[in-house]
Amino acid sequence: MANNGVSDESLCNILRGIREAGGIRKLECCRNAIGELSVFELANILSKASQEPFQELELSGVKISGLHLNSVLEMLSKSCSLTRLALARQAFDEISIDYLAKIARRAKNMYCFSIAGGELLASSLTQILKGLIRSKTLEYVDLSWLPLGSQGEMIVTELKQEISRLLCTFVARDKQLIHLDLSYSRLTDPQIVEIVSAMRKSESLLSLHLSGNGISDKGRKQAVEELKAETLKIGKGEDDIDQLGNAEAQSMSKHQLEEKRGAKQVERLTKDECLLFWRVRDHNEVFLASSGGWLCCNQCFICARWRYCVFAFDPEIARKRFVPMSALPSSMSSCRSNRLSRLP
Repeated sequence: MANNGVSDESLCNILRGIREAGGIRKLECCRNAIGELSVFELANILSKASQEPFQELELSGVKISGLHLNSVLEMLSKSCSLTRLALARQAFDEISIDYLAKIARRAKNMYCFSIAGGELLASSLTQILKGLIRSKTLEYVDLSWLPLGSQGEMIVTELKQEISRLLCTFVARDKQLIHLDLSYSRLTDPQIVEIVSAMRKSESLLSLHLSGNGISDKGRKQAVEELKAETLKIGKGEDDIDQLGNAEAQSMSKHQLEEKRGAKQVERLTKDECLLFWRVRDHNEVFLASSGGWLCCNQCFICARWRYCVFAFDPEIARKRFVPMSALPSSMSSCRSNRLSRLP
């Protein structure tokens, strides 16, 4: 349910019907208004989540008071059986941050966690990062559009160093993390270089988004040099850049981009704004380089939902299951060639 414009009472009736019907697995209520009545019914759904197959909850961009949001987060922190939680573009206070840290730390089944574009203080990020570090199940984490860096604002040096240290620890030590999005998070050049250096130590990470942080040419060069030259390829094709612009634009609304970056046009990401690393482990044929090599490219194969296919050929199997087209009857093929064709 997105952009429905329903009242709190109507949404409450819808949620009550969903609860009574049972069997719901996923609930997305984006860009709607959630009041006291709706929160009460949502709490009832969450209270039965351990018995029901309810697994995914997304409340992105909803109009909800801090008190009601804290009620939902409190319920999740006590017994969270969700596998995916998305709370993008929400305002979090100190109580919300405490609940989010507990959820990230205690959730036993959660593999996807997103608070992209959340309104919070930079000092609150340390709690969330500490919770993420202690998580044992999270694979996909979205921290984009958060004040992780100090670009354009004054931030205490000790706090900036602490955030960088926790980020690097999370990237390097988490053994389940697959996809991490740090786009548009105001990261400075030294912070990006540190994160890329930690990325080399990760055992599980396959994709790291760092686009939109305004990295300089010098910082980009330092980040690339942090990776071993023999295990890195750099994509420079203009087609790749255009593809990245489309992929990034699909992952976030144009309204959000324009809101965050003011009057600047954001039809597509420019070459200087693109910074993305990904790899496919244990498949040398992908990069024609050593196993585990990182690719500095302009499109994420996970976000784009690419499929990796392996084609194998064995002469003995081919002789048993395939025959040359020249051996087929003329009624089955009018083409005489040496190519192989599978029998119907």
